[in-house]
Amino acid sequence: MVGTKNLYLRAEFKEARARENAIVPTFEVDIGLYASGAPSGQSFTVPADVTGFNIDSIIGSLFLRQESESDTIAGFLGFGFPAPTSYMQTVREGSVPTEHTLWFPLSPSTISRIENLRRGAKARFHLELKVSGSYSQPIRSFNPPVLQAGDRGHPVPMEQLELYASSSDLPVPFHIDRLIPATVRGQIQLIEIDKSKWVEEILPGLGFGAWKIYEIPVSEAADLGKVNEYIDQAAKHLNAGDWKDSLARSRDAVQALEPFLKKYANNAYADKGHGTADEKMARLVTSFSGLASSMLDFQSKVFGLLSAGSHPLPAGTTIERPAAEFGLTVAMACLRYVGTRMSEAPS
Repeated sequence: MVGTKNLYLRAEFKEARARENAIVPTFEVDIGLYASGAPSGQSFTVPADVTGFNIDSIIGSLFLRQESESDTIAGFLGFGFPAPTSYMQTVREGSVPTEHTLWFPLSPSTISRIENLRRGAKARFHLELKVSGSYSQPIRSFNPPVLQAGDRGHPVPMEQLELYASSSDLPVPFHIDRLIPATVRGQIQLIEIDKSKWVEEILPGLGFGAWKIYEIPVSEAADLGKVNEYIDQAAKHLNAGDWKDSLARSRDAVQALEPFLKKYANNAYADKGHGTADEKMARLVTSFSGLASSMLDFQSKVFGLLSAGSHPLPAGTTIERPAAEFGLTVAMACLRYVGTRMSEAPS
């Protein structure tokens, strides 16, 4: 009878970096998988002649680790999957580890939140893995000889029984829900990245700094007329690349907000030399509307020239994304200001 043994599958963190040239900011994590008899990792009781594990699937879960948070899975960031260049392999006992690279796509807003929570300290992450695979268990099977008519009552000699036995490997599947990287001594590994490496190498590789993310709540006031509709339309046109229509809807939103801006303007803006707060707000709306109108009027004249086909397009005569972004930003800023002031104003 074949004996059994304890065989352990262990994961170990190797390296972390940013995936350069990726369109989606991607955090790369290298791990190694080991099979050994050392009591660290996931334990399996297997026949003594099992020599390793066949890995079929690895899924990573990445968490931001904060000193003040005792719950290791509180700072969930995202799931990671093997990179296209990472292949599933057999992890053999006593052999070199198999190496795998996991890709964790991170949005710009997620990276910005990591920075807000990191507060200038080391970047520290907690990694957990779901691992599926199998190990091969050798088995012996006996296929009795076909009984012939003249063989009845004639036993098969003992020395011939081996001829009717065969050996094969039976795959035994397994699934590990939580395999946490650990040292050979069983100490859980955190992904710790020095501040210099994080700031100088990884953050630029993740595109941090190319975007500045600020979360400004939208107003939930129901009595602002069509303001929210105008702003939604401006955002849709902006995303579609329709700069002219986006700027027009932003202008409509600011004009619709004018009475609210004047009514809820903070009196701290008033001064003797330049007028009251509501007067200043009125001039702001007039100025912005005039700017938007002049841009749109200029654009219409360019379209007239194009339709006539008598002149080439002059350089710099189209409304481009910066103008649309400016309009939408002003409209949203005015909406947020009015919504906040209305909620704080005495009823």
